[in-house]
Amino acid sequence: MQNYLPACKIVSTHGVRGEMKALPLCDGAQFLAKFKRLYAAANGSGEVALRGVRAQGN
Repeated sequence: MQNYLPACKIVSTHGVRGEMKALPLCDGAQFLAKFKRLYAAANGSGEVALRGVRAQGN
């Protein structure tokens, strides 16, 4: 059994290219940029491939 930790919370979509706005629940955008994929559900389903990460605002 694999354990998954919450890394971010999807708060909205952005634009027409499938981008999403997320609230990091970890050290921030630079930490999330180290990963190639995240999972949308705690059971490991809903794999999301990351093509890029950028910080917005403060």
